[in-house]
Amino acid sequence: MKVVHLCTSDHGGAGQAAIRLHLQLKQAGLESYCFTKFNSGTQIDDHISLMRTKSFSHYVDYTLEHYILKNKFPPNSGYSEDTVLFTSPHALHHVEKNRLINDADIIHLHWTSHFIDYLHFFKAVKKPIVWTLHDMNPFTGGCHYSGDCIRFQSTCAECPQIQNTTQPDLASKYLEYKGKALHEQTNISIVTPSHWLNQLSSSSKLFHNYEHHHIRNGFNTSTFKVMDQSLNKVKFGIPQDKVNILFAAHSLKLKMKGFDLLIQALRSFPKELFHLTILGKNIEKEELKEFHHLSLGHITNELTMAELYNAADVFVTPSLRDNLPNTIAEALLCGTPVIGFKVGGISEMIQNGVNGFFAEDTTVPALAHTIRRFLSKPDQFDRRFIHDQASELYNIERCANDYIKLYDQMLSKNSIPIEFI
Repeated sequence: MKVVHLCTSDHGGAGQAAIRLHLQLKQAGLESYCFTKFNSGTQIDDHISLMRTKSFSHYVDYTLEHYILKNKFPPNSGYSEDTVLFTSPHALHHVEKNRLINDADIIHLHWTSHFIDYLHFFKAVKKPIVWTLHDMNPFTGGCHYSGDCIRFQSTCAECPQIQNTTQPDLASKYLEYKGKALHEQTNISIVTPSHWLNQLSSSSKLFHNYEHHHIRNGFNTSTFKVMDQSLNKVKFGIPQDKVNILFAAHSLKLKMKGFDLLIQALRSFPKELFHLTILGKNIEKEELKEFHHLSLGHITNELTMAELYNAADVFVTPSLRDNLPNTIAEALLCGTPVIGFKVGGISEMIQNGVNGFFAEDTTVPALAHTIRRFLSKPDQFDRRFIHDQASELYNIERCANDYIKLYDQMLSKNSIPIEFI
């Protein structure tokens, strides 16, 4: 069986998930290839890419994309502040003409914005397609998280995220374009890592007729495991006598990640009680001066991340919307309890009082109350139990085996649905 994974980048949550699955499938004996638009510099077997991230070709591609497709691309300003991303179903590249696609038995799509053009791709590709959703964009008119909006169930007209831009009707045009592209494409199975995203996709105008499956993302449990906390605190210069609170996000500018809520909540505690470790881009150092803190930027090395989770007493993720965050799964695999809001797929990951705590609502007072609850007894959780429980849910072997079952089903054209736990 030959499987080709398509993802815009080998970097980020979706890219990492695609690479991990690709490598595990190869280990299981499948002929697997990973085809990305961008390569961040990783050396991975059977990984093909169009260009290197931040290379000259990357900048040329960006310029051409926005010049040639300028009337088909989202505006540059005027978005709602709640907009995380808003991307087009158009693309310059015709990846469907690549020999890898022609030779594959299964096409596995991941996060593909700016990589595949819906109309050209789905018109040309008639092979079985597995589509793993890492956010809502594949079935919306352009947004990656819709918030409270459910217009993706109908026309995406009057999109609240772009209503103040120069192209307020773009979402409905994008949805129509996607619908036209998918009109005759029946051999698609949708996979979601969370039940939350599964329910949204199943109710969408574009995907409601497709078969849906739930398969959690998998992780390397030999990397993300329980280690000596004291040694890891020493390694990063974190005080042993303070509760180390860890926060991690790709970019701290994303409002949905809730970093501003965490800062406000922490201001209600004596500064000598805790130490704050922050991972991510775009850190405003001025707002951290009042805290004992360590700021390390964006970390891509998995072993370093595992050590940082192990150096933490608690991982706080006040995200306001999310699918099934890699960071939470990684923290739990390292035995680190998690505090978060009961939103999106996060609600499926935290067991209140077992592997962390939920805040009662998505407010600063509720978050502060929950952190206070943890600080009153920071050793109340069994880190080994948290790891063992997470290992049952998020190990890469189980993830790959579930996908192999789905591939086999699609190739045999078996109509009996598979139930994944």
